[in-house]
Amino acid sequence: MIRTIITIFCTLLIASFASAQELSNIPASFLNIGFGARGLGMGGAYHAATDDVHSIVWNPAGLSAMKRSQMTFSFTKQFGLIPYYFVAAGGPFESSWAHGEALIVSGDEAMHEMRAIGSIAKAFQRYVPGLRLGTTFELRHASYGRQQSDAAGQIMGEAFGFSIGIGAQYDIWRKITLALVMRDIINMMNWNSSGKGSYSEGVPMTFFGGIAVKNVKEFTIDVDFEKSLHWDTSDRICLGAEREIFQYFVLRGGISVSEGYSETQVQYAAGSGLRNFFGDRFFLDFTYLFHDFNNSFRMSFLFQK
Repeated sequence: MIRTIITIFCTLLIASFASAQELSNIPASFLNIGFGARGLGMGGAYHAATDDVHSIVWNPAGLSAMKRSQMTFSFTKQFGLIPYYFVAAGGPFESSWAHGEALIVSGDEAMHEMRAIGSIAKAFQRYVPGLRLGTTFELRHASYGRQQSDAAGQIMGEAFGFSIGIGAQYDIWRKITLALVMRDIINMMNWNSSGKGSYSEGVPMTFFGGIAVKNVKEFTIDVDFEKSLHWDTSDRICLGAEREIFQYFVLRGGISVSEGYSETQVQYAAGSGLRNFFGDRFFLDFTYLFHDFNNSFRMSFLFQK
């Protein structure tokens, strides 16, 4: 069983690189804006460090590091324009397995999207100590052009689809973790438009690698690398850190750097968190993101059973 799981994981990883397109043809749908103020406060460098229910959207392997059941929710307006609602729950079961479920709803009548995500992860402590693997399965629905309008020729439509992603974490030492993540490794969207008719269009795959140093003199540091799989996208590197202060307070900061079409793009993040309240059951995180287009504030709540 274990060999089968690892074989399937490696096969999907190899197949993803073999099927990488020359052009991403990036659609303006199902963009991953990042959820969870902790990971965003570290500049998006969270794929190796993630160990809570937010792992379902960062690296599903991190779910198996959870010791207790958790639930989280957040709301934001991307660039002050597009509303995003996020709720997730998950927890351990049996001896080394964990599950997670999430719902993401965004947009309005002009462009509305809904994503239902299920994830499962396992820690292979007995056979491969330090190895954690996880996978996600996502159902997607989109609709557009349903706002009240008298404009002639208004285009309307909807789409249904799915996506599969995989992730891994490996503790090369008790405080150092490596990570690999493939999002949208297999995916498809079937669109039905009043203007174009029926057609299929996938979402570009993305690949992440990372390394985290955890809990060294109250510091956690994560470095992530997003490798471009397409000619019209660019590589990105993220560096983030957090430090616990006085047991109840956490400070975070991060930076991400990518090569744009004409210049290097640099984005910064700063955040903080409150934890260990009400018997270690309630966590509150804040992040401020500095964007060229529009700065934004993020806040997320996490409850632990």
